[in-house]
Amino acid sequence: MTRTDREQLDDLLSTLVDGRIDGVGQDRLAVLLRDATARRRYLAFMRLHADLSIDRQIDAPVISAERLRDNRRPNDRFWFAAIVSALSLLVIAGWWQAFSIDQPTIASIASISISDGSVIASGSDAYQSDGELSAGKLSLETGKATLKMLSGAEVRLSAPASIELLDAKAIRLIAGRITADVPDQAIGFRILTPTADVIDLGTSFGIEVDDAGATEVHVFDGVVAARGSEEADIVPIAAGEGGRVELSGGELVAVAYDGSRFDSIRRADSIKPVSGSDSGEGSAPVDGDGPIPAEARVVFLGDRATSRGTHLLLIDQTLASQFNGDRPTFFNEGVTFPLSFDETDFHDRILAHRPTHAVLEFANDIARDDGRRTPTEYRRDMLRLIERLKAAGIEPVLTTGYPFDHDFEEPRTALNAYNSIVRQIAVEHRLRLADYYDGFVERGDPPSLVYKRFETPMFHGYHEMAECLLEAFGYPDLKVALKLHGLKTFPGVIEKWRYQSIERNLEIDEAYISSMNVDAEWDIVEIPEVDGFSRRRTEPTHSNHFQETEVGFVRSFRGARNRKYILASTINVPHSQEVTVNVGGTVRSVWLNGERIVEPPKYHRGWQPTAVRSDISLVAGRNQIVIETFDDFFFSLTKDADWGVTSLHTNEEPATFHTITP
Repeated sequence: MTRTDREQLDDLLSTLVDGRIDGVGQDRLAVLLRDATARRRYLAFMRLHADLSIDRQIDAPVISAERLRDNRRPNDRFWFAAIVSALSLLVIAGWWQAFSIDQPTIASIASISISDGSVIASGSDAYQSDGELSAGKLSLETGKATLKMLSGAEVRLSAPASIELLDAKAIRLIAGRITADVPDQAIGFRILTPTADVIDLGTSFGIEVDDAGATEVHVFDGVVAARGSEEADIVPIAAGEGGRVELSGGELVAVAYDGSRFDSIRRADSIKPVSGSDSGEGSAPVDGDGPIPAEARVVFLGDRATSRGTHLLLIDQTLASQFNGDRPTFFNEGVTFPLSFDETDFHDRILAHRPTHAVLEFANDIARDDGRRTPTEYRRDMLRLIERLKAAGIEPVLTTGYPFDHDFEEPRTALNAYNSIVRQIAVEHRLRLADYYDGFVERGDPPSLVYKRFETPMFHGYHEMAECLLEAFGYPDLKVALKLHGLKTFPGVIEKWRYQSIERNLEIDEAYISSMNVDAEWDIVEIPEVDGFSRRRTEPTHSNHFQETEVGFVRSFRGARNRKYILASTINVPHSQEVTVNVGGTVRSVWLNGERIVEPPKYHRGWQPTAVRSDISLVAGRNQIVIETFDDFFFSLTKDADWGVTSLHTNEEPATFHTITP
């Protein structure tokens, strides 16, 4: 292909996706696409354009085939029609027919790996004893298997499944469920079924032929070209979309995306080569395989569930029984670290803790957001963070999102896509994975583990998350208690306050602080609460902002929504000293001796104790602390800025300051 041809091809493709191509241009494009190099360039162009367009949408609801083709938004319709038009040109140019099945010229066209030696290949003329495969039929009666095609495509199967190997670039799915991961060098990999014909454009997808003979295709990433067995039209199916062809109808129609049905197949746990059964070879371990050491420093990044941090406390308590003395330290950054981070975020919220590991818990809040990321965007941003962590020598630990209430259709659809992506990344990059979703599902009724209104975990949901994380950390045999035992306040918690409620829109400034008269008319609050109903609650140690707790993590007021609170306390120190103020909950501002030391937040910073850390100077003698907050707060002063989430047990006493209540 000459340079002039390349330039002409690029111009024609641009007019095609813009909907401006005329008949002369179509004829010239069809001629150019007879060249193999031109077809590869076309595919790369279309994949890029599709990704950019898909990024502006989220998974579509169930729609008809006509709506799939015609009833999209204007911008979407342009790229979608462009791909359909271009694929039609490929048919005209003979490209689709060029994917006819070749008669293999070599004995082996693929290799097979099995799961724990449990796959039974029966009635097959394709299977060879050394794990190599030639053309022919293959049936899996039990277990799982991975086929690595010589073309570079990788196909995973889960029994029961029947396939026929046609050549290195094509297979026929007769019955069952499979997934395919196709790198760029294997673009054009083809899967035929009794009712459909699918050609991959460099992507990842799953196909199922059900008991009724119908075919379903669900695309995890990228775009595939598909058509029903009785159709001439070729339809692109993009990431986060699904298509179905009934045995009787033969027409491809859209269905709601459900990538989660293929999750168990996509995991490569315990996959071992057939030919290496005596060699001790198996799947490569994850980068950080084995238990995390006592000196590990683990930072948690994520969403509201991360901020409340009950699973961190449960893990810390469990590991305390495993380690006599030093044990891993956990730092909770919660929602303070955005997935769309910059280098300042990375330095202040991650590197500042000098972590060895980072747990990523982003899926649920992002899926709930009306402006949620598309699957393509989510994969892109997760990979960006993972690569940045690796570059800093920090091991990423991935997690899936926990299930939503069934009333949330669009967030659940997005969450399923995100979870599929995370599981795939964990396999591709050999990373630790804590599968919260599967853990919740295995408990029977996942929504019972989640607050329906707020879609955050209940205590037993956090308990399941803790068990999943301990397994990912390399401690699968440790049992997590159903209660936090002997938990006391965090270091430096100010235990006594006087407070009063004020109007929510009242502005707090220096004049207001200087005119305050904190006297006996102000109410008193103590941490832990001296008495109250919190100790009678079924989940008294669940640290979230809806419940009063005994741990000093967050203290909640149950006042009217149109109110906020001013709290005041005085601490006495023998000499001036530098300390760190630690703020969490819904604290708006903090004042020390009449000066503001914590500014009102521009955005929510999370409920965790370390949502804000700031170095301050205490003067010798009395120091007045004033907090402006809404319904919940955390505040402590520590002499050491480097402290993590630590559950302090009965034999440990927190370093507190002497508090004087006015």
